[in-house]
Amino acid sequence: VGSHLQSATKAEASSRVHMRAMQALDAFVEVLDDEVLLLSLGLLEAGDVLNLAASSASLATRLAGAGETGRGGAVERLAAAQLGLGPVRVAVAAAVTSWLGGDATTSDEDGLRFRKTPGGPYAALRVLASCSPVAEALRRALLLRQTLGEAKRTGFGPASDAAKTFLDAFFKSEVRQRRRGPGVTTLAAADAALTALLVADDGGCGVMLASAEVVCETMRELDSFVEEGRPNAIHAAYEVVARRRSAVEFLRRRLEGAHDLVCVGDVTTTKAKNALDFAVGELDETILGYTREGYDLACQRLANDVARCSVPYAHWWIFLGKFPYSQGWVVLR
Repeated sequence: VGSHLQSATKAEASSRVHMRAMQALDAFVEVLDDEVLLLSLGLLEAGDVLNLAASSASLATRLAGAGETGRGGAVERLAAAQLGLGPVRVAVAAAVTSWLGGDATTSDEDGLRFRKTPGGPYAALRVLASCSPVAEALRRALLLRQTLGEAKRTGFGPASDAAKTFLDAFFKSEVRQRRRGPGVTTLAAADAALTALLVADDGGCGVMLASAEVVCETMRELDSFVEEGRPNAIHAAYEVVARRRSAVEFLRRRLEGAHDLVCVGDVTTTKAKNALDFAVGELDETILGYTREGYDLACQRLANDVARCSVPYAHWWIFLGKFPYSQGWVVLR
């Protein structure tokens, strides 16, 4: 009994200390200038800011407020510093639409305590803190945009490596999308922010040109594997080709669907689209040529994931295998 009383006393004391600490934090934040508050929060990760906001309703309200200068609240400005204001506002709008559509939960699969943080302005921060495939694709797209910007300023440095990383992450996000269940509001916000980020500033020209470069490199790599006669490595090599080809197809469809965010008919955008279309056409002809010559381009590992993925049947380049009882290839159609 004494032990239980002692434990209860310690717990009560700890609760009082925590309450006083939060009251002190609320009072401290209340008198802070917006710029000082923003500078302080900028030192934290997105998940840490969300956890902090979840610990105090008054703090959450202050962070989500419009701000003293009219330039947006701390939460919006924190997210915009990484994503840009356009993608942040698109993400918030998508989150609200998803929430009104019937998904009132804001939980995510990473299980952090920010699952009860208020919606609206916090949507973009949840995206940045999320571990979902689409959020990872967004981060890779952000890195690609930064690489493209740096190359444009300095006139040096190809963006193909960053584009390859983005396309790999983008493929995973597209084939493993969830439309319902916990965290779908955050996923909707991330998906909308990704589209806005891809077309920001230049209508997607940089991303399309970098992707076209990746497609050309991928075709050369496939040619190299075939010419060097390495049959044991051809399957693994071709699966990379198939994944990137699908990622580029997903990208083309997404950019076509973003006509409300892109200046349709712009000369620069049209040239970039034509360059990507031409590179894709060349790769498709190469793949078809090798299959006609009898090369085994089965995607063995990818075939095992087909049941758990949302790979469209129209992606004919994902070959499931060539069987002795069949006349030709079994493809995903």
